[in-house]
Amino acid sequence: MGLAFYVLEIISGDDLRETRHKLARLIVLRETEKKFEFLSWDSDCRRAADLILGEFGAEDPELSDKLNEMIVMAAQESAENADRLRKKEEESGALLSQMA
Repeated sequence: MGLAFYVLEIISGDDLRETRHKLARLIVLRETEKKFEFLSWDSDCRRAADLILGEFGAEDPELSDKLNEMIVMAAQESAENADRLRKKEEESGALLSQMA
C-alpha cells in the first residue's frame, strides 16, 4: 500500500482519475480479501489512504468503508505492538534490577 501513494501521484491529472479510482479499488479491496496484509502500516500507507479517501471516499462508500476499516485495524495493530514492546521492556528492566 505504501508504494500505492507514489503510483497514485504519478498518475495524477483529471484524464487519469478513472484509472486512479480503479487502482485504488484494486489495492484496497484485494488487500481486504487477503485479510489486511498491508498492515505493515507506515507513513506512505497513511498518505495513500488519505489520498484515496480524499479523492474517492465520498463517491465510493464500499472503498471508503473498507479503507477506514483497514485504518482502524492498522491502528489497533500498532497499539498492540507498542504494548507488547512496553511489556518486554518492563520485563527486561525487572530482570536487570534483580541481577544487580
